Amino acid sequence: AIFFLLSAAFVRIHLSSFYNTGQVLEESTYYGGLGVHLMNVPLFVLFYVQKVVLPYPLSAWYMFAVYPAWNWIVATAWIGMLSLLAFLCRGNRTVQFWGLWFGVFLAPVLQLFPFGIWVADRYLYIPAIGAFVLLSKGFFWVADRLELPWRRVAWEAAMGAVLLAFAWYTHQRVPVW
Repeated sequence: AIFFLLSAAFVRIHLSSFYNTGQVLEESTYYGGLGVHLMNVPLFVLFYVQKVVLPYPLSAWYMFAVYPAWNWIVATAWIGMLSLLAFLCRGNRTVQFWGLWFGVFLAPVLQLFPFGIWVADRYLYIPAIGAFVLLSKGFFWVADRLELPWRRVAWEAAMGAVLLAFAWYTHQRVPVW
């Protein structure tokens, strides 16, 4: 609890220093206003979900498309996010906790408070913990339902191959950073 209070204090200091500069309301910093930011929230959430599930391609600076008007892409993103929320609501307490972990720790970077960098990989360090716990619970849920030993071994080998591929990709990307 003390660490959360300390974190909240630092967030307050950061936001107050950011807002007291007077640059926040400029068009370059707060593109389109609050309505555009709210309309694009599902796109931000789905971008981060995609980066957790399949972190490819990685970049130091993402060119993120922000839509200033309602269109089929924004509507599809809203349907996708609402589907994720419905899945979360129907899950057990553990799924709800870790899903909320992802959402709560991602909330400060969903552009509700304007910030010059729209999306970045580094915003996922803490929220990804919740997503990784959910992915591992899904892995074990499937593994527990496989009755034949060879299917279980094949499933574990497939997951091991995915982990090795991600480790190799991480090894390849470290020199870039």
